[in-house]
Amino acid sequence: MTFRILQVLIILLPFVLIPNQFECFRSIKETIFQCAGIMIIAASFFDSKIREYKNKPLTYLIIYMALLFVRYFSVSYMWGGTIDGVYWRSIQNTWCLIPTFNMVLGFIMLKVIIENIDREQVLQLSRLVCYVTAIISVHMILQKFDVMQVYGREAVYNGTHTGKNYTGWLANNRVISFIGNPMLAGSYVALASHFNLLFNEKKHYIFYVLGLGACIATMTTSSLLTFVVMMMIFLLVYYRKIGIPLLVLGTLGGLMAFKHSEFISSSHRVEIWKKAIKGWWEVPYTGAGLGSFRIQKFVDITGTQWWQAHSEPLQFLFETGLIGLGIIFWVLVDFFKKITLDREVFIFTLIIFGGLVNSFFSFPLHIAPIVFVLILAFGFREILKED
Repeated sequence: MTFRILQVLIILLPFVLIPNQFECFRSIKETIFQCAGIMIIAASFFDSKIREYKNKPLTYLIIYMALLFVRYFSVSYMWGGTIDGVYWRSIQNTWCLIPTFNMVLGFIMLKVIIENIDREQVLQLSRLVCYVTAIISVHMILQKFDVMQVYGREAVYNGTHTGKNYTGWLANNRVISFIGNPMLAGSYVALASHFNLLFNEKKHYIFYVLGLGACIATMTTSSLLTFVVMMMIFLLVYYRKIGIPLLVLGTLGGLMAFKHSEFISSSHRVEIWKKAIKGWWEVPYTGAGLGSFRIQKFVDITGTQWWQAHSEPLQFLFETGLIGLGIIFWVLVDFFKKITLDREVFIFTLIIFGGLVNSFFSFPLHIAPIVFVLILAFGFREILKED
């Protein structure tokens, strides 16, 4: 049953959206992720376990995040109190905790997947990810030429119809597929495209190239950097004669890209990062609370409010403090110390590394489809390693 639910989720999660409701592109995906996650956990009681999985660092992380979730939500929200300067003013602040709930749910799903999925199912699910990502990639490339746009002239943005003139992301870059944002769509494709490297087949190499083309089409640095770094590492490990020349060319291309404003832009990130670090100093050990970054209403020089720090390590530091970031570091050290050059296991390790690279400049752990890709990579790697 777990296998069937995962198949449906792989297909639904990237594609489902509310037509022309530009500001709601995330909510429907998160709802489906949560429903499927609860179903997977429930199904685990009926499935026969293939293996027992225990991960001490991950267990401590789940416990710590759950405690922070309860502390900052129940006390502040139910009694209207203030904890460490964070005030939960109304029910709309519940939205701030949804990504956190997704992560806690995702960690529990991870354990269920590892314990109930076998090697053959891993390969079947990985192929399905490849097909879905190829469709998304083709869609994004077509959108570069203003074909098959998801949000038409009647799309709602900032509470109003866009009319003849697109605004915000709709105006600057409409290569968003069904993900809803160029940077996030690119990040999804950059990570999911590397499932193709599991299969030594021509069609999967074509799918892989389409993924690279989709990342280029987004014109976003974080997604393109993630894809290129992962590709270079793979080539250097398995095809060194090709990898070394491409590494040199890639480095030169990267230096040239710094002069190309469409690819390289801080987008006021540094300004927000400085404010986040200053806020973290007020509660250095336990952080300001899960989901509290958005409540702080950090704004840049243009007056734009930032819901995320666009740097997961920094946002985790702000929200969970040194304790939380320390446990996350423990999880990563425990994960990467078991690196093996077995191709299948290495590719899934590479995908997690790509997610780590992407997280320094984006917020992949706050987006359900990307979180799901990372959960699959982590879980599949543990399954293949054990087998």
